Amino acid sequence: MKKLLIALFIFSIFQIACEDDDRKKATMYDECCHELFSDTSNFKLFLPTAYSPDGDFLNDDYKVFVRDSSQNVRSITALKATNYKGNEVYSKDTMSTLDGIQNVWDFKGKNDELVLGTVKVEFTVTTLDSQTYTVKYSLCSYTCQSLNDNNVTIDFDKCWYEDQINFNTWFTHPTNEPRC
Repeated sequence: MKKLLIALFIFSIFQIACEDDDRKKATMYDECCHELFSDTSNFKLFLPTAYSPDGDFLNDDYKVFVRDSSQNVRSITALKATNYKGNEVYSKDTMSTLDGIQNVWDFKGKNDELVLGTVKVEFTVTTLDSQTYTVKYSLCSYTCQSLNDNNVTIDFDKCWYEDQINFNTWFTHPTNEPRC
């Protein structure tokens, strides 16, 4: 009887561990390509929601695009990115300024690992009249291999990619990014 109880106890621990792993996989990409959480009515930014840092030079690097210099944006600062687990994976004091500074993030984390899954991004926009606004949104960083490994599909029609930016008409369709 004692051996049966021990066996049941070990089985239940194993079952819980497997369920936790399944939940992790299910939530890794859950918030990909969702809507913007912040009001950006005081300025116009292009905020792509999907990136594929796979080294093909197409939608590989994160950057914030100001629609044009007349859109009231002086600088984009205090960028912080957290992964789907809530861990900070990247931060940058200054992403872009009117002086021409334009920094990019290659989706490498603090230990130089590739950051994949849902990434929550937050940064500060300072306008020409020195007003500050916080912008928050989620984006999706994926490779086809990571989607296949995690048995995940993404509704790519809800995603906006950097290569879809048209500075005159906003985003255009379709992306040149191959679908997985």
